[in-house]
Amino acid sequence: MRFLLSQFKLPTRFNPLSIFILLFIVIPVVPVHAEQWQKLDVHGYVNDFAGVLNPATVKKLTQLSTEIDQKAKAQVAVVTVKTLEDDAPEDFANHLFQKWGVGYKGTDRGVLVLVATDDHKYWTEVGYGLEPILPDGKVGRFGRNMVPLLRQGNYNDAILQMAGEIAQVVAQDSHVSLDGLADFHAAPAERQPTQLTGGQIILLIIVFL
Repeated sequence: MRFLLSQFKLPTRFNPLSIFILLFIVIPVVPVHAEQWQKLDVHGYVNDFAGVLNPATVKKLTQLSTEIDQKAKAQVAVVTVKTLEDDAPEDFANHLFQKWGVGYKGTDRGVLVLVATDDHKYWTEVGYGLEPILPDGKVGRFGRNMVPLLRQGNYNDAILQMAGEIAQVVAQDSHVSLDGLADFHAAPAERQPTQLTGGQIILLIIVFL
């Protein structure tokens, strides 16, 4: 900002209108998107700022998150936004995670699932207290599982699936049962590459020849 102001010399005699014009020129240079995450206030476990979740989905997610909170002493938050305004999804999610205080202080057992609909990006922020049971590899697999649904624009089933997989891991680790999981569908298993035995390889070579 100091650099910008140095480019303008104030006239010896000026009036309030000239000051207004100068401010009008300088102020818009400040990026308006830098504060966006700071303007988002938490309203429960589910915050659908993008408006893509139906009431039934919000109810299921809220019930499941409430049960996890009560039984496993962990918090799972879901947030959707239309755009990240050029912010990296991991930075945006981390800012919200810290601002909203997801997970109890001292245990940091919290998870925040972020989906940006217009940007076609998502991120799952995991607190330190849950990282041992929700490492990057496992959470990454959960994310890949919901990508086909996201590509179809089916945000309801995608987020339900993601939240359900996270909740199942937390419940198993805490040795509790979650009644809310009965309404969640498991993600399809990832296809593993076919492993051929030595005999099958030889048979294929013979057939080819």
